[in-house]
Amino acid sequence: MPKHDLDTIVFSSILKKHNLGELISVKEIATGLINPVYLLNNNLILRIDLEKYENPDKFKREAILYKILPKFKIPTPDLIAFDDTKDLLDTPYMLISYILGENLLQTFTKLTPTQQKEISFQLGQIAKQIHSLKPNDIGHEDLFSDIDSWAKWTMDDFETQWKLVINTDFLSKVEKDEISVLYEKFKKLNLSDKGRLAHGDFSAGNIQINDGKIVGVFDFEFSFIADPFWDLQKLPISYQLGNNFDQKEFLKGYGGKHFNDDEKMRFRMYCFMQGVWAIWATLTQHMPLSNEKIQEGVELIQNTMKIEM
Repeated sequence: MPKHDLDTIVFSSILKKHNLGELISVKEIATGLINPVYLLNNNLILRIDLEKYENPDKFKREAILYKILPKFKIPTPDLIAFDDTKDLLDTPYMLISYILGENLLQTFTKLTPTQQKEISFQLGQIAKQIHSLKPNDIGHEDLFSDIDSWAKWTMDDFETQWKLVINTDFLSKVEKDEISVLYEKFKKLNLSDKGRLAHGDFSAGNIQINDGKIVGVFDFEFSFIADPFWDLQKLPISYQLGNNFDQKEFLKGYGGKHFNDDEKMRFRMYCFMQGVWAIWATLTQHMPLSNEKIQEGVELIQNTMKIEM
């Protein structure tokens, strides 16, 4: 996890600025790859934006969503404060309420088979709830962009990454050909009416569980108006939860219907894009990833070719 050298004076000053009392305790929380996270006084989470990886205003977007999402019955922390003045830190930060529990990645194997099945269903439900939000529900187009802009930079990014990955030996010729052929078809799709809120990193590490129930969804810093199927990228590797994750229950929670050919194409393409990104990002060290991420990308592509929808 990234480090950001802070002392108790800074933590105390942050609490004082937002009228949150005296500093009693500080605990650094190991989570994520990018932003340092601290638990203050056992009831507040302090997140610090290191402003890396070409994602400006990510905390500003997240702060907006923490005010909006509860209205749509999506469990999130309460936003306590968002501060980008840089008068106490040289970077933006936010304070949110602490939600008791463990993240899904840590706790899924501890659940009973019945609970695992129920969580799989709940995860599908929450994904669908997030995807129900339309651009007008959110506003702030200057921050969340629009579906056409998202589609352009998504395809531009993929083409850059694919130029590198297609010339490696990590994928077979069959896998490379399937991705290339599907992408040529995908480019012809009109996505203009598909724009909904996408979480952007809808993975097990960003879901909080307590007593066998999903009680919190976090880390909306990569959220944009996008094709919501973008969030289903990790379904073919069961959101990294292993064989006990029930894909059928997830899809039932997501809507209980079969996908049409257009939807299958979009789903498969976004999964391929995520797999290609994992390989590319590791090779280029765009993010501090280990070589295990390459294997995850390969497995995601292989599983996508086999998944039934």
